[in-house]
Amino acid sequence: AEEKVDDLRAMFAREDIEATDQYPLIPGRVTHHNGTELIDEVTKENREEVEQGDREEGFGRELSLTWRDTVPPNNEIVSGEWWGDNAEPQVSVEKQAAERLEIKVGDTLTFNIGGEVFTVPVTSLREADWGSLQPNFYMIFNTSTLADFPATYITSFHLDSERKDELYQLFRPFPEASLIDLDAIIDQIREVISQVSIAILFVLVLVMIAGALVLIAQVQASMEERQKELVILRTLGASGKLLSRSISYEFLMLGAISGLIATIAMDLSLLILQTQVFNMDATWHWRLWLVGPISGAVVVALLGRLACSRLIRRNTAQLIRKLI
Repeated sequence: AEEKVDDLRAMFAREDIEATDQYPLIPGRVTHHNGTELIDEVTKENREEVEQGDREEGFGRELSLTWRDTVPPNNEIVSGEWWGDNAEPQVSVEKQAAERLEIKVGDTLTFNIGGEVFTVPVTSLREADWGSLQPNFYMIFNTSTLADFPATYITSFHLDSERKDELYQLFRPFPEASLIDLDAIIDQIREVISQVSIAILFVLVLVMIAGALVLIAQVQASMEERQKELVILRTLGASGKLLSRSISYEFLMLGAISGLIATIAMDLSLLILQTQVFNMDATWHWRLWLVGPISGAVVVALLGRLACSRLIRRNTAQLIRKLI
């Protein structure tokens, strides 16, 4: 609560705990953009109004709003200007949210906070570092706009793992504070990722076994044709080593091509996930371009040679009798 902010800040300083600023927190909803009503979601009933521009799709939920006199340390102004000493009501919008709702500097937004409706201009767009584990907000107001609204406060702090046992005593004077342990959340995420990785590994093993069986089945299906080829080549004077090497080269090339195709598909899939889903920079996995074709060539060559091993050991007379 607001009356405990100074006490909490003093406790952090006394205990030498690294913490961010305390941010006031007010729930509110964006209702209009440039006078156009925002809706929670586009449905069959209101789709025509959205397409005609009478209404626009909004956030679909209440937002956590805050106010500050200075730019947050993990934010950067990318368009417009910060308000400085200007006391006129105004708001700064996070860049991704602005792109989603097509908000530009100079537009106006209407908010509803606890039944009180007011309109403010957008004076800047910010780029926030969402991976910093620090409080970030889509909407930040100047102090004069929201200072009269009742607010709770939020902050983030780092406590070394060996001091985790002190949490109860440290926050005993603050019974109204809610603690969110990010380490526990991250551990749960890691556990889920580990379980998913095991499941994916299991599927990978099944796919590899299925692929090996398909390869062996294909070789067995072509066994009669291979016998005819070997009879002709042996009749023409081809040695056993030459035939053995030709079969090995055949499966090496087949495996290398398969590995190359798999590597291309893998890198394209990762590229789409990185750029379109996770909004990350694309990364070139050059090592896999070596591992894929080489491992494919080795595995397929071993399986192919294994499937054709009995055929290679037979002499010409045995091959002819087998065909007859």
